[in-house]
Amino acid sequence: MQTSNLLVRLMIEASDGRPLPVAKQMSFKAGARIPDELLYGEHAFIIEKGVAATLLLSPRTGRTSEVSMCGFEGLFPLGLVLDMHPPRGYVVLPQLGDLEANVVDVTAFREWVAGQSKLERMLLDYLYFQLVEKNTTIACMDQQGVEERICRWLLMCHDRTFGDFIRITHEEIAQMISSYRPTVTNTVHQLEETGAIKLYRGQIEMLNRHKLIEICDGTYGPAEQFYRQHLAPFGK
Repeated sequence: MQTSNLLVRLMIEASDGRPLPVAKQMSFKAGARIPDELLYGEHAFIIEKGVAATLLLSPRTGRTSEVSMCGFEGLFPLGLVLDMHPPRGYVVLPQLGDLEANVVDVTAFREWVAGQSKLERMLLDYLYFQLVEKNTTIACMDQQGVEERICRWLLMCHDRTFGDFIRITHEEIAQMISSYRPTVTNTVHQLEETGAIKLYRGQIEMLNRHKLIEICDGTYGPAEQFYRQHLAPFGK
């Protein structure tokens, strides 16, 4: 299988020569929820292009909060890949445009990995990367304001896109960082005044990553550094 996915490409190179299970190419429209029968079925999604946002749905309020994102650096749902059934209540949808993925049978994928210590280690390293990223998400949401949360989120999206333009609306940003659209609008205009970003209708151009990283105050970078050290070059 030809793939642009960083993690799976590394795994193929480190494998004992057994071919990766046959994959089915699938595309999902931006903003359209991935059906539960796929998400909670027996499939692993190897992302080739786009970003999948995982959101936790509150049964009481109906609101969602983003808890993780995955692009061409990884795959999901990791629980199934590790032979564990993830709890329900999560919503996964493409953001920043359509999502393209190679979808493989998760049992066949686990059999491909089984007994290959290098591949098993790569999955554990990827799991730890996700844990570090989630921990910094929690810290950022709990300890920092809207400006810091927007900067961190933009940097993470930028890492997972090609080029410097991020296709996103203020309403979508507000949903992802658990804020409100007017607050987000005011904040991104303030960021534009600093020269860190440039606003266009329906998209944002990244101009100064160093400025955004500085504003994040330590909540962006640890996870990305771990990925670069233990897996592959990642980030911009």
